[in-house]
Amino acid sequence: GQAAVAQVILNRVRNPTYPNSICGVVYQNDSWFNRCQFSFACDGRKKRIDSPAAYKTAQEIAMAVTAGKIFIPEVGSSTHYYAQYVHPGWARTMQKMTKIGLHIFYRTYGGGWS
Repeated sequence: GQAAVAQVILNRVRNPTYPNSICGVVYQNDSWFNRCQFSFACDGRKKRIDSPAAYKTAQEIAMAVTAGKIFIPEVGSSTHYYAQYVHPGWARTMQKMTKIGLHIFYRTYGGGWS
């Protein structure tokens, strides 16, 4: 699941409608409480590492996806995802790509950009 989310972030970096950096994408709208792109960026919780092992795993996955060593064809050019227990209105306007764990991945019809 983490690799799929990382792939979504990179897809957004490549998409001209989003910021052109990983940090720019992750922290887009971070001043909007619980309305930003990635919830940890605006949930109001202090940022700390609770599990060094999990953090190391996340770092390794991020590096592998960024380096092109991991690509998930089912996620493809997805730029959106959500946990299955929420139902965002935007989902009905997009093409469902796949479900991985508790997350459902979407892209705009036709991929969204060229």
